[in-house]
Amino acid sequence: MMKTIHLPFRQKAILGKEKANLLCNDKYKKNIDSRREKIISAAIAIEETLNSIIMLTMFRENIKEHDLILSTFLEADWCSFGIKRKIFNQINQRFDLVKGKNKSDLESNLSRVMKYRNAFAHGAYELNQGVFYLKYFYNKPIEQKLDDEFWEKIETCFMGSFNQLSKLEIELIKN
Repeated sequence: MMKTIHLPFRQKAILGKEKANLLCNDKYKKNIDSRREKIISAAIAIEETLNSIIMLTMFRENIKEHDLILSTFLEADWCSFGIKRKIFNQINQRFDLVKGKNKSDLESNLSRVMKYRNAFAHGAYELNQGVFYLKYFYNKPIEQKLDDEFWEKIETCFMGSFNQLSKLEIELIKN
């Protein structure tokens, strides 16, 4: 069994006048925190699938150097999700792996995955008249209401990206 560790945690929250209401909505806030963790974990899963697709297309011949390529290139701190997305788009353009509406849907979803991952990693919660909002910056300040419609959009975006990339990964492994 692994040792339990205790690490510092800091979550930005803009409480204002409704600080007392936040305590009443603690259960809802914990639910949001749980979803935040799931969003970041899902973004990592999508990024790892992108890594695999990049390896299976650009570095297929260098399979002996798989670990070296991963550790010095794809898993390096300078090789961000955004860079991997651009590499994938170049690979897709060259090899025509995803076509038509599926291609535009995937490109759009990958962009949103990165946007939402960053929003939840760096944004702040605000409780306003009993409703939680996520405040973040994406080309401009954004205030996103955290309601069922938004969570459904998140789920569709992340699952669509992951499913499409996983299907492509399996096809590349078979070939």
